[in-house]
Amino acid sequence: MLQQQKMQQLFTLDEWIAYDTAEGRPYDHNQRTGETTWQLPPGTPCRDSRAPAQTQQSMYGGGSQSNGNASRFRMNPYAATFDPIAMAGPMYHIPTSVNPQEQDNQMQMPGSAPAVDAPMLVGDCVTLQCCRTGAYLSCKADGKMTFENHTLDEEIFRVSDGQLSSALHKSLVLGMRLMHRSETRVAIHLSNGRYLSDSVGADGSGLSRTLSQELSDPDTSALFEVVPYLGSEMPSDYLNNLRQSGWVLVPTFTPAEAMKMKNVVAATENRKQESTDDSSWGLQVRVHDIAVHHPSILKAAAHPLLVGLLKEVLGEDMRCATFSSNTLLRQYGAGKNTGLGWHVDYPYDQMKPPSADAPWPPVDKPQGMQVLFCLDEFTALNGGTLFRTNTQHLLKPPWMAGGPLFKGNYSTPPPNGEYQCVQLGREPTAVEVAQGFNPDPNITAYHAAPAGSVLIAHSAWWHRQVRNVAPCEGDYPNRRTALLGNYTPADVKPKDNLPKQFTKMCSDHTAAHLSYRDKVVVKELWDPRSDLSLSEGLTDSKVGKTPPAFSALSSSIQVTEEAQNEMAKLGR
Repeated sequence: MLQQQKMQQLFTLDEWIAYDTAEGRPYDHNQRTGETTWQLPPGTPCRDSRAPAQTQQSMYGGGSQSNGNASRFRMNPYAATFDPIAMAGPMYHIPTSVNPQEQDNQMQMPGSAPAVDAPMLVGDCVTLQCCRTGAYLSCKADGKMTFENHTLDEEIFRVSDGQLSSALHKSLVLGMRLMHRSETRVAIHLSNGRYLSDSVGADGSGLSRTLSQELSDPDTSALFEVVPYLGSEMPSDYLNNLRQSGWVLVPTFTPAEAMKMKNVVAATENRKQESTDDSSWGLQVRVHDIAVHHPSILKAAAHPLLVGLLKEVLGEDMRCATFSSNTLLRQYGAGKNTGLGWHVDYPYDQMKPPSADAPWPPVDKPQGMQVLFCLDEFTALNGGTLFRTNTQHLLKPPWMAGGPLFKGNYSTPPPNGEYQCVQLGREPTAVEVAQGFNPDPNITAYHAAPAGSVLIAHSAWWHRQVRNVAPCEGDYPNRRTALLGNYTPADVKPKDNLPKQFTKMCSDHTAAHLSYRDKVVVKELWDPRSDLSLSEGLTDSKVGKTPPAFSALSSSIQVTEEAQNEMAKLGR
């Protein structure tokens, strides 16, 4: 009610006046506050400065309207209870879509109208995550609003001058305006004066993909976390690159988020090594069950953008096969051994060698995707991954190619048509070269990979590790750290015992503070057949004790392993 009163005070009759720019584009100016906007909230009284004196009923319209431009207005399909007569009189209209690119190209307005203020939220694109369930608001092509557990094009929005627009459909989501509730949380105000709220499905998941109820006053279900979208391209562009090239690099986390995860990994490594002195740890350190050690790692594994992209190529029921950390230790002096030479990833590295009678599945039916989370910036000096372009199309391991590329080989073959060696990481600087680093002349390209970048690659491509010979940022300069996730279609046998890891997550409440959406996705990835639920971590009063369903899980694990053994016999 208080918010409604503030809105009424803000948009008082006669305070908003409609004008046209020199190009004939309509805009609205508030004579009391000096504010200017391309579009007012639906139902806001606005006097048309371009029209002659008229009766009050015919003069005031919802937002600016120029002569002959009535097509700008249409009813809001989302406001089921909207009554234009009761709210504003018969001549009120609902503004239609405005191209957000036009909003971005803000111009100095002529006459009494000043330039449009900067967007109320920092960043060009955002996602809106429901604070109650963790699900993401989605705008479908037909205009329906739903909730999803991923963030693809339909879940990306733009915010300009408080107005919410779909980044995909290039038009405003009609009648919706963001109202700040805290620095990062907003409520979505509808044209009928109510607030958008998520709906909880029959299973209580909140992921029922239906338009929510509308509330008169926002509660937790009507609050949304504004999450900046870090990508420079739309998710569909990343997906197209992945399908065409076999790999794609996606900005996913901020450097600060990546550093926090690196510190989690480092602390786990210190415990396992029983030391903080990494000078004698060798070439690399792996933590194969890193996901059970901290909820931030689980959140990374279930990131909505990554989940959305992976499901597009692996299927809706895709799951995780292994999730680990991999730290390359800084090396001193000459040496060629990088720990792992040319290879393909799971499950191709454990499949039967292809033959004319039994080839590997087509390249557009990937049996696995390797996902590398760069917790440090990758460079040519600190062990940025080296890969051979387009080799996933060969559909065979490197050792079958008739050349020297195999696990014990650390060479860098010269370019051969479409097959070229490129490196994940920025190229060496002139200073680094002057200090003695010799770039490999057979590397044809370098791809900058700042901390927080995530590489998604076809598991059949050929790649190898590279020695780390340079310091990294942070408290552990000798460690260049990454997370490694392998995701597969549902019918591929997991590489690691993920049901065991999932049981541990449930028993020690690793995921207790994750959102419901994250818990649902983590279960789908780790052990979709389990009788356990990560949500029990929030409600079980016997914290630290075995959840009641534990005994029921034991038999399901045995059945799962038997089924997996049968798949292994078939060469999966």
